[in-house]
Amino acid sequence: MNNQQLSTDVVIYTDGACSGNPGPGGWGATMMFGTEQRREIRGGERDTTNNRMELMAAIKALEYPEQRSTINLHTDSTYVRKGITEWIHGWKRRGWKTAAKKPVKNADLWQELDEARTHHDVTWHWVKGHAGHPENERADELAGMGLKETLAGEPSPEIIESGTPPTFSIDASFELDPRLAADSVEIGSLKLCTVRLINDHHYPWLILIPQAQNMSEITDLSEADSLVLMREIRQVSTAMEELFRPQKLNVGALGNIVEQLHIHIIARHDDDLAWPGPAWGHSPAEAYDDKQLDNLCAIIKKVLLG
Repeated sequence: MNNQQLSTDVVIYTDGACSGNPGPGGWGATMMFGTEQRREIRGGERDTTNNRMELMAAIKALEYPEQRSTINLHTDSTYVRKGITEWIHGWKRRGWKTAAKKPVKNADLWQELDEARTHHDVTWHWVKGHAGHPENERADELAGMGLKETLAGEPSPEIIESGTPPTFSIDASFELDPRLAADSVEIGSLKLCTVRLINDHHYPWLILIPQAQNMSEITDLSEADSLVLMREIRQVSTAMEELFRPQKLNVGALGNIVEQLHIHIIARHDDDLAWPGPAWGHSPAEAYDDKQLDNLCAIIKKVLLG
């Protein structure tokens, strides 16, 4: 590590990820030293759990600064924040046993985290995950990279020294294809994609369009953009499940007619017009009436964007 001349006023965001639980996992942290210096770290393990990756991200982040620092650490894991600020006191009194006299899960990492925090003045914060906070989203991306590298058998670079995070492909010149604009109504924008509702009352049907010019395939996106896109597909899918309780979600990037990259997410039910076949091209669209459209857009926007 080269921490010379780094500020001792540090803001940290951490996150963990796991494919299966247990399964291969990744962790990541983004750290801001003062107003101009940034460091990012990531890694992963072949056989782990999501909670262990959340803990590992916090441990590695607190081990990074060589000087005693004033740290505001943000995590979207209630497990980590409550564990280190509340539950740990009873665990230590009982010799790392729970109130039910059972061994504390992940005691080895809790002990490492407890040791790491003694070297700094740490304030712990909880932040809602997948809610559009840029630094929390970046930590999530880093954890995803660590997971991906672990699955590929590639060693993750634990220390990435950088002044700024990787840039995304969003640009001010983005223009929506006129055919998509004509068929849909805007809901709002996520970090990468604009989200629109297809104006067809037969199906709850959203599309995500990355706000980047000259993109026709997912492979045209950068690695960082691809990770954000996958997260946003999951975010929108979760909102669709909450709102419409579908039997199945159809997710696809077709582009046979409209070349501009866009991803369909359709909530399907066994009594819809096209069930069980594809909705694409099954029957002519029938628009919502104005009141239905306004109400539906407002509900989706509230659940998806808050």
